[in-house]
Amino acid sequence: MKNALGYNNSYQFLLGVCSFLLCFSPKLVPVGLLLVFIGGIIGLINGKAKIVAPNKLMLAFIVLYLAYVIGYLFTNNPPVGLKYLEYKLSFVLIPLLFFIRPKEGITLFSVTVGLIGAILLTTAISLVEGIQCYNEIDYFLECFTSSYLTNEHPTYFAVFLTLSMALSWYGWKNGFRFFTTYLVVLFNLIAMMMLVLGLSLSGISFALLVIGIMVLIIINKRFGKWAALSTFLAAPLVLIFLFFSVPSLKSDISSSLSSFTKFAEDPDKFLEFDGTHNGDDVRLIMWTVTAKEIADHPMGVGTGNVDYHLSDRLRRYHQTDMARQDDRGQILYNPHNQYLQTGLEIGIIGMIILLFIVGFGIVKGCRTKNWLLLLLASCLAYNCLFESMLQRQSGIVFFTFWLVILSIYSLKNEHTKISNEHE
Repeated sequence: MKNALGYNNSYQFLLGVCSFLLCFSPKLVPVGLLLVFIGGIIGLINGKAKIVAPNKLMLAFIVLYLAYVIGYLFTNNPPVGLKYLEYKLSFVLIPLLFFIRPKEGITLFSVTVGLIGAILLTTAISLVEGIQCYNEIDYFLECFTSSYLTNEHPTYFAVFLTLSMALSWYGWKNGFRFFTTYLVVLFNLIAMMMLVLGLSLSGISFALLVIGIMVLIIINKRFGKWAALSTFLAAPLVLIFLFFSVPSLKSDISSSLSSFTKFAEDPDKFLEFDGTHNGDDVRLIMWTVTAKEIADHPMGVGTGNVDYHLSDRLRRYHQTDMARQDDRGQILYNPHNQYLQTGLEIGIIGMIILLFIVGFGIVKGCRTKNWLLLLLASCLAYNCLFESMLQRQSGIVFFTFWLVILSIYSLKNEHTKISNEHE
């Protein structure tokens, strides 16, 4: 029993190392995954691990990767196509990794500590660098906000923060060691500060949406449906006040409304304007040209061919600056929407597989009351509307790792004596 417990703890620790690296040092994640694989093999040899059939989510990730492999057969840009296949290899490797699991099951203590530890260390480094920057240039926004805050993209980091906050409360509820009320509240205050400083509109809006839903549920339970309904109706006013009370967010919202208004008035004129564009203009243009390309290529243009087709379409609308390609044939802007990106690259079938992945996570989360899985799947579904979340390797590895973990971890084992002793 002690040997089994010792192996299980060691395996969970390796998962925690992976969780830490996902946020703090993505380039080292392959090392962490390799260690977990070796740990699984050792467990099989010693009889402390077993081979487990994959669930539908794991299979869907593998099928999605195979769709990209098939798309590569039609590529006109092999180097870029191979780069995408390399980035997306985690769609296969991570599910395969969890075909082998400890007989005692996978719990969330180590991976939770790993992610929270990475968040805290990243925050400390970011604040130290921000202070040094501020001492040199005396400009707060360029030292403590948005992409200047961390090395990670603000929207991706917002996802890390959102999941880490949810996990901290999960740890508190389940009595994880060190997860006292004081420490959990303190961590959430730090995480919310970083979330606001990141200035990711989609990240902040999703977090507020989740908080709003939780507040409505609590109000409904304690004060009834009429109080919950009144709160729901008043919520938009509160959100408007919160967003417009932060100058940078107010500017972002005003810019978004202005861009959408101009686009709605005359889409063709908007697309053909070759002057200066802000971020929202770029998104509207890229969404539109990508949708037009999908209409012309419903089966996809092939892995690695997206940049060429988007560049060609942009030139037709005289968007010469946005259409520029580097020496590798890549353009500056991606579609800023993962559904459109996937649909253009590997077709409607690929888009359906992606929708199945997020849909499976949401439905399974609701049916089994696995709120962590529901949260992360919803977070992916929401953010994919505004960013190509599965184009960067950090996003690919993070979402695949955590969605698989949250779809297979043992809800029962979190409350066993063995798990508590480990925690």
